[in-house]
Amino acid sequence: STTLPLGPATVHVREFGEPALVVDGLVVRPKIRKSLEVVSFLRSCRNATAPRADILAALWNGRDDESTRAYLRQAVKHLREALPEGAPVMTEGDTLSLVGVFTSEKAEFETLCAAASGTDGPARRALLFDALEIGRRGLFFEGSRDVDWVDERRTRIAAWLIGARLDAADTLTDENRLLDALELVDQ
Repeated sequence: STTLPLGPATVHVREFGEPALVVDGLVVRPKIRKSLEVVSFLRSCRNATAPRADILAALWNGRDDESTRAYLRQAVKHLREALPEGAPVMTEGDTLSLVGVFTSEKAEFETLCAAASGTDGPARRALLFDALEIGRRGLFFEGSRDVDWVDERRTRIAAWLIGARLDAADTLTDENRLLDALELVDQ
């Protein structure tokens, strides 16, 4: 077992490829995978907060029975065990929230794509290549199956990746790097 540092921690949600939490540089995997889906889902919500019903709808495909509520409680319990004290999962009534500094690969990917849309030339290409590098790490939540929210995100991310590849190919064409551009288009 790894001892995590006390105090404010930075928690990064690794979502492409094999999911994990990276806490102050250390890879942490909660006992059950659903904990990672919960933190990613909350990270994607406004103010990192969501009612339990929304979490159940997204991660258990709308099932809301005693079994899924118990599984959600276990996922949150194991998530809390994996996180340092400075980055808790808060429960208030029927709402769950993340508190602390949480970042995610998906948010990083979106930020790079958005920044690229406001630039031109080599700077645009560099931002797009950084975004594409995140996508090369693997499928969004690789190994998660039959989770509507994950499937919807994968579809959206696939479209973003296609757009980023085509935009990057366009910048390479402007630089007369046609073979490199063609490789991206083929992908």
